[in-house]
Amino acid sequence: MKKFRKMMVAILSVMMIATLFGATAVQADQGGDIYVMFATNVMSLDTNLATDGDSFEIIADCIDGLTQMDAEGAAVPAIAESWDVSEDGCTYTFHLRDDANWSNGEPVTANDFEFAWKLSMTANIEYNYMFDSSVGAVKNADAILYEGADPDTLGVTAIDDKTLQVELEVPVSFFPSLMYFPTFYPINQAFYEEAGDAYGTSPATFLCNGAFLLDDYVPGAASMTVVKNPDYYDADKVSLDSITYQVVGSSDQALTGFKSGNLDIAVVSGDQVAAVEDDAALSLCRRTALRCPPPRSG
Repeated sequence: MKKFRKMMVAILSVMMIATLFGATAVQADQGGDIYVMFATNVMSLDTNLATDGDSFEIIADCIDGLTQMDAEGAAVPAIAESWDVSEDGCTYTFHLRDDANWSNGEPVTANDFEFAWKLSMTANIEYNYMFDSSVGAVKNADAILYEGADPDTLGVTAIDDKTLQVELEVPVSFFPSLMYFPTFYPINQAFYEEAGDAYGTSPATFLCNGAFLLDDYVPGAASMTVVKNPDYYDADKVSLDSITYQVVGSSDQALTGFKSGNLDIAVVSGDQVAAVEDDAALSLCRRTALRCPPPRSG
């Protein structure tokens, strides 16, 4: 039961991030800079340590996984340009794109995924159960997590720089969709090992391969900013120049910030929505979903 509850939380988190990015994507067509409300302080951008939706949103701004989710929630290619599935549904072969690079200029490789996934098997992290038989069913994940087996036996292998093979214990129909969850994101091994415990705690210790670069971030700070990555493989589709996230302590402050123009995306309470239904700006956002994502759970 506990695993099932955790699984639902994780899946809802993926859906939440996709919904928020859907709202941001609509806004992105307008270009420029936007200001987004956060409800919590972001303490780490290490995918092995981050556990909340706000942290995941920043990470997903800056790092692409094998797949992304489209506006309908379906898995579409990201770092993986395509993938094949064996006849029995238990082996996925992901073919990585040639034009995906880290922000230090190094190419994103299959080894970055293999390293990151096996690293999660050795760390006491919140979401490594996403690999086990209750969710992703990656081969040998249960034996590693619960029986002390060697992490190197996890069913993920970099066949070559651009080919990643993943073996499952049983078919998992939604496996490509799981690849958008940050636990499955890649990590550049050499950069991670050089950064050590400081990894993910500043722009200098966080490597990006996604649509945005981390520009201003200190763990626990009240605001943080990401800027457009000019070297992103899909940069032509990224209209925003920057996103600034601001931690707002209450829904009253959020509504004030939204109405004053200091926030472009804010979460307000149901009572507040009812109280300002006649507000022209808020009515517009409710009709178009430009600025009113659903409330975050938790």
